[in-house]
Amino acid sequence: MKLDQINAVITGATGGIGRSFAQHLTKAGARVMLVGRDEDALKKLQQDLFTQTVVKPNQVHFFCCDLLKSEEREALVKYIESFQWPINTLINNAGDNQFGLLEKLSESRIEKIIQLNTVIPMLLSRGLITPKSSTLVLLLAASATRDTALIVPVNMHCVDFQKLCAASYLTALFVLNTCHRAPLEPA
Repeated sequence: MKLDQINAVITGATGGIGRSFAQHLTKAGARVMLVGRDEDALKKLQQDLFTQTVVKPNQVHFFCCDLLKSEEREALVKYIESFQWPINTLINNAGDNQFGLLEKLSESRIEKIIQLNTVIPMLLSRGLITPKSSTLVLLLAASATRDTALIVPVNMHCVDFQKLCAASYLTALFVLNTCHRAPLEPA
């Protein structure tokens, strides 16, 4: 599959890495759904994409929600399921990082970090993978440096977690491009 055939959901779309993915993908002709908590920031990013690149009217959409709230996350999955084009790429970029000493973090703060960085990407991935579709799930490790990503190839509804690889942002874009040139092979 070529980049212009990508239909991507990008969580954490208004942050630096999410914004870069949105810019790169829309410039290549992909359709994107931007997801974030700040509706004004989502609208601004959508407008920026329309003015910075040659984007078709139906190429960029957004959905505002707090992924930490299960009812909002479920609404997102239902919205995506009913959307006009099938999603074939999920970029889990929403995340939380805390630089500091572990002993200084409260239990609730640690739970929030784990929830947003680990549990929610898994729940979203599970919610969007169907037996009819193959999806490339790109999990960005928000708790690591801004230059780190985890790339998880998903074929049908099985995930081979042994094929995780750490990559820089540019390598992640390369892998995204490469993996979408041909169907993913079963594990």
